[in-house]
Parts: sequence; structure tokens; C-alpha cells
Amino acid sequence: QRQGSCDHDVLAGTWHDPYTGRTLTFTDLKDLRQAEAIQIDHVVPLAEAWVSGARSWSPARRETFANDLDELLAVDGPTNMSKGDGDPASWRPRKGYQCAYARRWIAIKARYHLAVDPPETTALDQMLGYCH
Repeated sequence: QRQGSCDHDVLAGTWHDPYTGRTLTFTDLKDLRQAEAIQIDHVVPLAEAWVSGARSWSPARRETFANDLDELLAVDGPTNMSKGDGDPASWRPRKGYQCAYARRWIAIKARYHLAVDPPETTALDQMLGYCH
């Protein structure tokens, strides 16, 4: 989609990245370097959802999951790239966000009736240990 084709194009702004704790400020999101520095993450990656049960869903349900605003999070681009398709057993955000991340992960998996494997459970239990 070309820039300016939507009444709501975001051209600049400031975001707080919960994964790193950093504030991301952009002055011109038409600049590719700036645009790549912020990405929209699927908290539960689509590939993780697929192996956890989404493979049996209808295309409409998969589309609903992929566009669920509770599942989407604006984050630092390089951090999102390092997360990739990782689950909590293989990737974690900064310690100060692990409780919230674990709670969000669990809520999404529960809402969509997605499976949780033993290493994932262990990691989530550890992250929940940071809750106050």
C-alpha cells in the first residue's frame, strides 16, 4: 500500500518497547531504516500457534488469530527478529516484562485452546515468579 493512501498513516511517533524497556522515537516512518526499527510482533508466533493446534483451524479462525489485537504488540524490530518463532522456553523479554509477557502468552493460548509443551510450561512458571 502506498504512503498516503490511508487517512490514518503513521508518519512519526514515540513507542515504549516492553520487550527491551526502551523508548523508540521516530521522526519519519517513510524512511525505511526508521520503519524497520519498529515491528508488530505476534506475541504467540504464528508458527508456534500452528504446531500448538492452529493447523486444525479453519482459514477464518487462523485469520482471526493473526489479527487479534491482544496478540499484536509494537516492539523494537531487531528484538522481534531475534525472537522469531521462539516460545518462552527459547526466548524471553527483559526480566522486568517477563511476568506480563507470561500472563499475556497464557491468556492467548487459553483463549484459542492452544497446547503448551513441558519446556514452555517450565519457562512460563519461571517468568510468573517475577510477578509482584
